[in-house]
Amino acid sequence: MKQISVSAGILINNDNQILLSQRTADKSFPGQWEFPGGKIESSETAHEALIRELKEELGIDIDNSYLFKRIEHYYDSFTANIEFFLVDSWSGELSGEEGQLVRWFSVRDLRDLPILAADNPVIEELQELLR
Repeated sequence: MKQISVSAGILINNDNQILLSQRTADKSFPGQWEFPGGKIESSETAHEALIRELKEELGIDIDNSYLFKRIEHYYDSFTANIEFFLVDSWSGELSGEEGQLVRWFSVRDLRDLPILAADNPVIEELQELLR
């Protein structure tokens, strides 16, 4: 089975809201919400990928982040190895640079959203952490 390595950012604002982006119609799992990020290239670390992906997707530069959780998630056609980083400081104006919708959500709003399956375990932990 194909394996991919992914780096994802968990951005939390001063109101304890979490930033999610909605997958566009041209991607797999269209319309589902996810933490911003993407595939780790062979020449980079997970943290380097996070910096690159958040710049490309959101137009921001990370000032401070740290590893929150690693998970392995099995989809029908591939396995995703994901490293989730908490990002608590950044610079730049947040926007959906790739045409995707980005929005802040409170943790209680997350249970009503169609969330990408691989992100669900992290959402559960964040709900405990941000109560």
